[in-house]
Amino acid sequence: MIRRFSLLMLMISSSLLAQHHEEGCGSVKTPDTSWEFHLQSLIASSQGGSEKSRNTVYTIPVIFHIIHAGEAVGSYPNIPAGQIAAQIEILNEDFSAQGFNHTLYPLNAFSNWAMNQGLLPAHLDSLGRVKMADFQIAFCLAKTDLNGQTLAEPGIERINWQQKFWPNPLSYNNPTTFRQYLDSIVKPSSFWDPVKYMNIWVCDRDSGVGYAGYGLFPALSGLPGGNANTSDSIDGIWLYPKSIGSPLKFAGGTYASPNVRGRVAVHETGHYLGLRHIWGDTLCGNDFCMDTPPASSENLGNPSYPHGAGSCNTPSNNPDGEMFMNFMDYTAGMFTYMFTESQRIRAHTAMQNSPNRKFLGTHGLCETPTALSTDLKKERLEVYPNPAQNTIRVNIAESYIESMLVIGVGGNKVINLHDKNECNISHLPKGMYILKVIKTNGQLLMGRVLKE
Repeated sequence: MIRRFSLLMLMISSSLLAQHHEEGCGSVKTPDTSWEFHLQSLIASSQGGSEKSRNTVYTIPVIFHIIHAGEAVGSYPNIPAGQIAAQIEILNEDFSAQGFNHTLYPLNAFSNWAMNQGLLPAHLDSLGRVKMADFQIAFCLAKTDLNGQTLAEPGIERINWQQKFWPNPLSYNNPTTFRQYLDSIVKPSSFWDPVKYMNIWVCDRDSGVGYAGYGLFPALSGLPGGNANTSDSIDGIWLYPKSIGSPLKFAGGTYASPNVRGRVAVHETGHYLGLRHIWGDTLCGNDFCMDTPPASSENLGNPSYPHGAGSCNTPSNNPDGEMFMNFMDYTAGMFTYMFTESQRIRAHTAMQNSPNRKFLGTHGLCETPTALSTDLKKERLEVYPNPAQNTIRVNIAESYIESMLVIGVGGNKVINLHDKNECNISHLPKGMYILKVIKTNGQLLMGRVLKE
């Protein structure tokens, strides 16, 4: 929830990064006071353009740096590509409000909170509940490397730490030294341009480290000083290999338990996009989102709604309680399944203003380089309506169209038409799709369409 900004409370907060424990319990590190002040001013100044924000779809190319000691591909911790692909699928589902268990959202969830706080209609669904927000942010496995060459495995760089003469990651047995190892040795030696790629490092860790992931907050343009203590060489996310993907989507992976649902990566990506924990990292603290009720602390396990009603009084979260199903809580991964509209606005503000976020998806890294795409000029298609539910059309006469392809963010062709300038997408799952049209003269045109 958002309340009057408390300088003292933010000064009490730490100022490095956010962590997520595999059992949902860990210490909390957040950006400094000036970072939050700056973000709030950016949100306030962009409220007039909120409709434009709702119609903007971002696509983030992801590169996973898998650190290993020479194990065969597919042998832990050199986890297989299928496990990585499963994680991308989960990110796209969860950030589109279509993820595992999202149908568990109670029919009356937080309707009293919404009424008491006077939330605007944009934050509510048709039942008057706090809305599960479609972030309109998609993720793809990067197809090309820093030199423009096609990756053998989309979105994956495999690094043998022994060949790099790095220390063994298992030699660090507490969170502090392990983070120092990653931030001072691994990341600076292996990061890809954070303006173009979302970097995710994957390596095994000693059990004493405990955590399953941590993500860095985005630096903000024009902010002097700390910039959330994020530099280019360390910007991104670290994930424990056994927390990646889900056995429901890829049975051939190595998982911490059969209940892994890939939600550690979702949580840490939330931090990467500027989201705080829902309890504000202190007793009934502030996450600066008006539609998340206050929470006394992190939640664990599988609470029942309403949970923690009356746990906070300024303002009161009675009778609806705490939003334990929010991805930014520590509830067990199987039972987190939503973001809110305020969280979406916060993430879009970061995407619009952070120097390492605002150009993500603009370099063509989600497409495989071909002779056609290299030699012919690309132009963006005009696709309408967009977003769409049923039929989409492009601004080219059928007589000039050789073929039209609709491609999922994972790179799979879902529709292939010839001599047509319209396409029925009603049967496709919700999400972002890439549209490619090849004209009869060989010209390639590309665009995006959001399926609602």
